[in-house]
Amino acid sequence: MVRTRRGATTGEADDNASDGDVEIFDERPPAPPPRPRPAAGRGRQAFGAVDPNQGRKRKARPPPDQRDDKRPKKQRETVPYDVDVDNAHDEQQVTEYVVDLYKHYKSVESTWPIEAYIEFQQDINAKMRAVLVDWLVEVHLKFKMLQPTLYLTVQIIDRYLSSKQIHRKKLQLLGVSALFVACKYEEIYPPEVADFTYITDHAYAAEEVLDMEMKILLELDWKITAPNAHLWIERLCAVSRASSRVKHRAEYYSQRTLQEYALLDFKPSQIAAAAVHLSLVAEARENRDNRECWPRPCERLTGYTQLELYACAKAISFHVNGGVDSKRRLVACKKKFGRHDFAEVSSSGKCPVLKRPRELALES
Repeated sequence: MVRTRRGATTGEADDNASDGDVEIFDERPPAPPPRPRPAAGRGRQAFGAVDPNQGRKRKARPPPDQRDDKRPKKQRETVPYDVDVDNAHDEQQVTEYVVDLYKHYKSVESTWPIEAYIEFQQDINAKMRAVLVDWLVEVHLKFKMLQPTLYLTVQIIDRYLSSKQIHRKKLQLLGVSALFVACKYEEIYPPEVADFTYITDHAYAAEEVLDMEMKILLELDWKITAPNAHLWIERLCAVSRASSRVKHRAEYYSQRTLQEYALLDFKPSQIAAAAVHLSLVAEARENRDNRECWPRPCERLTGYTQLELYACAKAISFHVNGGVDSKRRLVACKKKFGRHDFAEVSSSGKCPVLKRPRELALES
């Protein structure tokens, strides 16, 4: 067997073959084996090949409404309010979560309704409750407490009375103890027990205040957090770019409703929205301009239209302007908001009375 060298001619190979068996090695690597040709056409097998999917049934595709699409769906982004865009650099404004927070407040209001309880109380009535809340407003102002403390105090009183009977001699003790609990929750430096016994002219001992505090917490199952109208007023005035005078007037209208048992039927968001709406109306009438008194951002935030706020606004105007019982002198809120630090909003005229909406007039 003779292997020709690289570059050897045919004549040289014949001469070498005649001399004997001479091997001339070629250093070239062997040629690779030929690759199999792919089957012609998509999904077609070569002749004689075994189909691995043969004998298997193809799964039917479910209808579109039953498909489990694991791909992340593109969510629609929430359009931010203008005030949140301006305060995006301020971390204390929590602009990333503020919209979700107020959605949560709105949902919680319907889960914690305060049921009517005066009819089931044997020894107290609505007038006694109004006098108690009016006195608590004076105490709240004397100790210079935060505004949410007053709202939380009244909520604690109403929630306790809706499930427990109480004697009229213990009603003031309940109010003082509820204020004590609210101060611990809201205030940075809450007053001591001795301060609360002092404001009652030592009608109750410190042990009685502490015992009533424990009864309140056990009855409420230690659940103190609840949305109030002050949170909504703060937000509504921010999104509507209202002045500080509008905010003080809305607080005056809202805190005046705390003394009225009949207004417990309205939710805190309704009270706050109606108070801000009335305050914007009063501001527009003072300045004699035609500004919008219920801006679109406020309606978007609360979900209430002017038609839906009419009943609540009418009730607020009725009680702020005097009410039906002239013998009750509930003047604590009026004195409080007649001070200079509250822009003297309570002495700047009566609360405006809104006209009956056209849609409501057509329905009736």
